[in-house]
Amino acid sequence: MTVVQDFITLELLAKRLRDELGSMAVVIAELDGASFDLHAMVGFKLPERFPRANIPIPYAISTHVVEMNYPLQIDDANSHPLIPNHPAVRELGIGAYLGAPMHRPDGTAFGTVAALHRHRRSWQKEDLFLVEGTARKAEEILNRQGASADD
Repeated sequence: MTVVQDFITLELLAKRLRDELGSMAVVIAELDGASFDLHAMVGFKLPERFPRANIPIPYAISTHVVEMNYPLQIDDANSHPLIPNHPAVRELGIGAYLGAPMHRPDGTAFGTVAALHRHRRSWQKEDLFLVEGTARKAEEILNRQGASADD
């Protein structure tokens, strides 16, 4: 597959997950220093002040997923103790979050697949399975891209 085909595949994965979950948005992003590089984002538009295709770390709830290397479920972003007064909640209007890490072949977390909702939402176990399954598919594509770039 080419990088363009992979990009289209990641966009389709994000759209399918958003539709299956009935969520506001889905983001597939990779941690890169001071920001998350967006590989796919459907259902949400970043403010113009953000660099193109990047989410600055202070606005990325997904940072916690990569650091913990574990899925994160937030049903009510306004009251969750991990993200009190978080800019993504205050300024971007995120009300609920469900994210799973993507991994390199060595098991290191390098990014996330995350579903976002504008309002409080009680995520179900099946929702997490869908997000984790999409993360496995996305990491396979991104790891293949990384291996191709190393050749």
